[in-house]
Amino acid sequence: TAPRGAQSLPGADFTELVELAKDKGLPVLLCGDNDLVGREAMRKVRALLKMDFHLDTANLTGEEKGSVADLPIEDLLALIRVKLSDRNPGWQKPIRNQVQYVKFKCPRPKKNIKSAGDVSGIWGLVPCCNTATCKLCCEWENFLHVERCWRGKPAQMIQVSGFGEDGSTIPQTVGAAKLYRERLEGRLRKNSYVLQKQENPSGERRKFMTALTIGKTDYRASLAMFLSSPLSDKQIAKEERRAERAGISFTVKNVVTREDIEDAAPKSLTINMEGEGTTGSTNCWTSSGWPTWWRPETTYAFSDGRDLEDGEEFPADSISAKDWKRQYGQEWDCKKSLRDNLNLREEHAYFNSQLWMTPCHGLSIETLQGIAEGGDIPALIEEVGDYKGPTALLRDAAGYLVGQREWRKAFRPVLDAAGWVEG
Repeated sequence: TAPRGAQSLPGADFTELVELAKDKGLPVLLCGDNDLVGREAMRKVRALLKMDFHLDTANLTGEEKGSVADLPIEDLLALIRVKLSDRNPGWQKPIRNQVQYVKFKCPRPKKNIKSAGDVSGIWGLVPCCNTATCKLCCEWENFLHVERCWRGKPAQMIQVSGFGEDGSTIPQTVGAAKLYRERLEGRLRKNSYVLQKQENPSGERRKFMTALTIGKTDYRASLAMFLSSPLSDKQIAKEERRAERAGISFTVKNVVTREDIEDAAPKSLTINMEGEGTTGSTNCWTSSGWPTWWRPETTYAFSDGRDLEDGEEFPADSISAKDWKRQYGQEWDCKKSLRDNLNLREEHAYFNSQLWMTPCHGLSIETLQGIAEGGDIPALIEEVGDYKGPTALLRDAAGYLVGQREWRKAFRPVLDAAGWVEG
């Protein structure tokens, strides 16, 4: 704070602030009032710190004419966590409707027929979504797998090819490759924790992805495995001997490029296995521990976390989470930065929480504690009587009470309704 208000800030002495930030590696947050004078002062301070001291800052604006420094301590800490937490935007799942992915746009080829209650019908076009029924949807799903594998930074690639014999059918060659894949994955899972310390100092389980393809000129299958950490020379020697005995080729690459992944990627997500036992199809991609797409925290839309996790049925007048977010304008904005979207998401969650908790007067701390202890959640919510929101909101707020979750602004309406007293 400045001794003579915001107007004196650009002329203040920032030496101590800069030294502390650089010595401790701490971030600098500008928490000025959200009015014309405050915003102008923060703009000047930010430019000064950047130009004179080469120090980056983050600007936190509060409610109209107010400062985030005046927020309750839990809400301030939650806002700082959203601003500064180490989220990797590279692990955000690509959004198909972005301009750079226009070539994957689904032509909506499927026709949907619904009964109108009489002899007539209702015709409409629906997209393929994730079913990969059209060519472009299939290409999009394969692109996501390649992208996920590449962003996981594979350290080694193993390729095993030549399954089956000349003249073998697809079920025969793919069946042999599938069996080999299962056994290879089993050996890797078994040996992940017994590596020497210099090879795996953290003791973490080795992560991998596999891609199973059929040859372009014949039906012989090949298997590619991408590993998060390389195998030891001893393990590679064992796998080479196994492949030699099976009459298949075994190659290893320690520098994996995106082109390597694209060349090894299958053209479809599954391979038809009709006529081979009871298995209808085989998945071309598998993974174990490989990083999954990072997902932001929920906004607690109506259907979120209720029907899927607790098996409850919605009232007749309920709407889906998708419709709820559209109705209240809570969609992810592709034109905004990741942090701006996360801030908006927290505000949406708080707004939704207020809607659910305002008419709720039967909630108690005892009920939340029972939910946190893993009690009969549907029965506990039934006892509340006047709560019509998603179970996930109560479960997460209860988790905060027992230290299982970090604070979010959306928990405040829940705890207030339960009669929680801070401290």
